[in-house]
Amino acid sequence: MKKLLSIIVLGLLWCSVSYSEEIFLSCTHETGSSIVISFDNEKKVGKEYIGGDSQISYDLIMSEGIIYFASTNRSWNIDRYTGISTLSNKNADGTFLNVKWVCNPAKKKF
Repeated sequence: MKKLLSIIVLGLLWCSVSYSEEIFLSCTHETGSSIVISFDNEKKVGKEYIGGDSQISYDLIMSEGIIYFASTNRSWNIDRYTGISTLSNKNADGTFLNVKWVCNPAKKKF
């Protein structure tokens, strides 16, 4: 019984560690534009890298099938199964402009 309990506890610890890292996604638009975004489920933070060392940070909400992060005027909604995402920008008149992107796990080049 002690062995079973220790296996379960270690398994749960191992599972939580696997989700504690920052995951990077490379998203492309049909025009050929690309952008890198990342999220960290443990810290509840999403980031959008906009060039050089510049980034926008967002509050993260994550569910089984959706990754959602948003700020006051901008939000990302990413389907975890298809990789299709919607970037919503709030215009000055209060309406939203929605742009579709396709995201894949980003790989480091070096």
